[in-house]
Amino acid sequence: FPALQGLTFSFSSISSLKQLNALSSIRRLDFLTFSPEGNAVTNFSLWKYYLLYRLSHFNLRKINDVDVTMTDTILAEQLFCGLGNVTLQQYDVSRLLYLLPD
Repeated sequence: FPALQGLTFSFSSISSLKQLNALSSIRRLDFLTFSPEGNAVTNFSLWKYYLLYRLSHFNLRKINDVDVTMTDTILAEQLFCGLGNVTLQQYDVSRLLYLLPD
């Protein structure tokens, strides 16, 4: 779906932050909507910031019909940058080189 700009999740049983990671494989996203009914992940206080951090390469414009601000993006980075550092430390150097473009 190369022209996909946004997704809405209603009663999708998204209950963990880990499930949000799957969205990173989509080519482009401008907005995301998660209804609180049927998506328990919305009960976590930091779920939006995790989503912004994990999908920072998209530059999301809206989450649940609320504009994403620069302050939101900076806060997401500050909250979760340590997570990226820990993840990178767990990779073997040869696996990291595989992730780099030619």
